[in-house]
Amino acid sequence: MCQRFGEASCLELTHQLLDGDDDSDKHDRPSATYAIPGAGLTPSEVNASVHTGEAFPLSQLLKGLELPSTEVCDFLFNTFLDSVHWFMMVFHEPSFREVYEEILRSRTVRVGELKTVMMILIVLIMGARYASMTDTKETCVRDMDLERLWSSMLDHVKIHFFDVMDDAGIESVQLCILLGSFYMYSGRPNLSLAVLGAGIRCAQGLNLHKESSWGNIDPVTREVRKRIWWALYVFDRFACVAYGRPSSIRDSDCDTPKLCEMDDTNIQHPYFRSVSRIDQTPITVLTYQNRKFDLYEIGASILSEVYVPGRASFPAAIKRAIEINNKLVSWYDNLPPELRLDEHKTCTTQNLSDSDQKICKIFTLQALALQLAYDNIQIVLHRPFLRYNIRSFNKSQFVDGESDLATSTEQCFHSALRTCKIGIQHRKALLAARETHSGAYLAIQNFAAGMILCMIALSKAMPLHVEEAKQGVAYAISLQRLLAKNFAVSAQTVQVLERLLRLIFNQEMALMLENAHNGNHDNELGVPTMEALPQGTSTNPNGTNHSTSADQSNSHLRPDSSRTENPAQYLAESENRGVTNVEQDPATVRLGLNMEDAMSDPAQWEYLLHDGQIDQALHSIQEVIGNSTTPALRSTVHSRAPSEGLVSGDNYRVQAFNSSQTYAEIPIFDTGNPLTDGQYWIWNVNPL
Repeated sequence: MCQRFGEASCLELTHQLLDGDDDSDKHDRPSATYAIPGAGLTPSEVNASVHTGEAFPLSQLLKGLELPSTEVCDFLFNTFLDSVHWFMMVFHEPSFREVYEEILRSRTVRVGELKTVMMILIVLIMGARYASMTDTKETCVRDMDLERLWSSMLDHVKIHFFDVMDDAGIESVQLCILLGSFYMYSGRPNLSLAVLGAGIRCAQGLNLHKESSWGNIDPVTREVRKRIWWALYVFDRFACVAYGRPSSIRDSDCDTPKLCEMDDTNIQHPYFRSVSRIDQTPITVLTYQNRKFDLYEIGASILSEVYVPGRASFPAAIKRAIEINNKLVSWYDNLPPELRLDEHKTCTTQNLSDSDQKICKIFTLQALALQLAYDNIQIVLHRPFLRYNIRSFNKSQFVDGESDLATSTEQCFHSALRTCKIGIQHRKALLAARETHSGAYLAIQNFAAGMILCMIALSKAMPLHVEEAKQGVAYAISLQRLLAKNFAVSAQTVQVLERLLRLIFNQEMALMLENAHNGNHDNELGVPTMEALPQGTSTNPNGTNHSTSADQSNSHLRPDSSRTENPAQYLAESENRGVTNVEQDPATVRLGLNMEDAMSDPAQWEYLLHDGQIDQALHSIQEVIGNSTTPALRSTVHSRAPSEGLVSGDNYRVQAFNSSQTYAEIPIFDTGNPLTDGQYWIWNVNPL
């Protein structure tokens, strides 16, 4: 009792005091306390939700809805397991299947089972949605209108949602997780965030974040609660990254441990059968869940510790970002082969049994989801530092180059390019994912990656990789087209990426024509030639440039794109590099810099290391997104008076680069549009 004294409500404290009083008459306690804050949420009361009373027909509860046959429901249930359960695990399959089969067999329910019925409905809804994306000609649902079926069931979930939340239980949280993710991946982000918030508050009311408050419960119930909490945790963290909003969960408030193996997760890969480097336990389908939780725990600190407006010390942000990056790289390096997507390219499954092929598919999809999440978190982490291009970050294994350090631009480029190449390098995994819950997740991550490549191409931040960046955008468009039939966000992002690609080519054409008109030579067109390449750099037949020296690999960058961690170090090393003399540097003279000032004054960082072309690329991206999403913003953009430096395109106009121009901030976009699932917030010009 003492351990929870500071967290308990007044009513909980009263119960604890009475429970500790042997002389207290149990019959004298008030029988009705449901209106008092904290009532019905004590562990003893939660565990006492016994279903009582006579059974009544299920049709009486679901008026107007006739559930299909048991055969059809079983098909939809199994489709849910194949499409969603491996991605976000919120129940113990054998236990839930037992309850499901009992209700479907009898077609009756008892008082108190409303929450269970709604859970069954959301499982069937999601199963029907993903079954409708597959070839069902040879199945029991071949003649059914699955979209109409799941839409009808969803109407009943909406009708009873408040009743389920009022009768708070673990099923209420399960429903919020599944319903919220259904809305998020179906292009209804506003509803998704609202349902997610309800689920978090309900879970906290049930103390799912505090294992220390659960008391003595059976192992299955304990593990189910852990699964629910951690699924909710990852959902919240993903939503934070997707929308750039504060988290509703504080890590310091939680003590619920990671998941343990159970009879429904003790499944190993038919080929690898490896053990964890961390704890020497076998790698199973559950390993993905815990590694995913670890990843989002690392990524959670990005928004709270890196994206902080009005930061007093910009170097502190750099230092924290380096620490987070190191943790991410370490996490990636410790992944087992079962969860490394490249390892699955050489696996052949033709000679395996159907069940083993299914297991291989699950591991492949899990590896795909982890790679997407890792690369996306790397993009979000490094995005604020693109304008500084600081070489202080440990490289991931897949980043080429001899140096052990990478600039933010390099890390963003390689993470984005790898994500955009999923459809080329891992087409089999992509085709499997598009009929699962991870399909829309892939579309969202691919959109963010495509935008990074557009920005790199527009800003010429990596001149030697502009062609690769443009090709990567084309790969992203191809991938989104493949997903567009199933997911609204893909259909809409195709339009945005195509417009940005046209913008890139329009910009290049305008620059070439301008130079041709002025009679400039080829090496003045902004296109790197062999003579312009850094010394020691070669071009292979695939068009990829490799440098033989870590120092030379960045010699094509602007002098103010330092590879050091701060401007003081940059200035101190500048004489040795022969770039400029500290005392003669114009910025130093104007600002009256000294080393201590350079270390502590963010404004001086901004002046010395800031790359204005990145900001100009961001403004162009914002206008293209704005013209594709928000009608009000679109009319604002078109209402501007024609001015020098505007490039016209397909029903949109965007700012061409002109270093002397200033730009107004584009408003935040409405989160009611599916496109905003694509992390529009990280394209703001001043995120820090």
